[in-house]
Amino acid sequence: MVVLFIRLPGHLFPVVMIDVEVVVVIVVVVVLVVVVVVVVVVVVVVVVVVIVVVIVVVVVVVVVVVVVVVVVVVVVVVVVVVVVVVVVVVVVVVVVVVVVVVVVVVIVVVGGYDDDDDDDDDDDDDDDDDDDDDDDDDDDDDDDDDDDDDDDDDDDDDDDDYYYYY
Repeated sequence: MVVLFIRLPGHLFPVVMIDVEVVVVIVVVVVLVVVVVVVVVVVVVVVVVVIVVVIVVVVVVVVVVVVVVVVVVVVVVVVVVVVVVVVVVVVVVVVVVVVVVVVVVVIVVVGGYDDDDDDDDDDDDDDDDDDDDDDDDDDDDDDDDDDDDDDDDDDDDDDDDYYYYY
């Protein structure tokens, strides 16, 4: 055993005797405590940094996922709206074309309205009237054979013509 003698100032004899082994144990314990404290502090700092990094990464990933989902939803909505608008426009155009084709076919098949044709029709009606007059004239000719009834028939013809034109 090694003993250290520590003399205090003003004393001639050593006041304190300390065993060297005790000093070594104290130094080792102090060093160990310091090492443990430093390791704990480093571990705590590393854990805090890791937690902060994980939180930041999670937040960034969540933000990126939310942004991607929002962008995808917006793109899908825009595509759906564009498709619906295109379909509606195509349907309207097809309906208009079908209606125009049907109207044109009806006009061609039925005859439609044409000023020249109406004038011809009016002429035809006049011709029909003339034909009726001719028939009346033929009746008059038959009546001419009967000279006695000729005056009465002329009156009847005038009455017929009057009612006919009315």
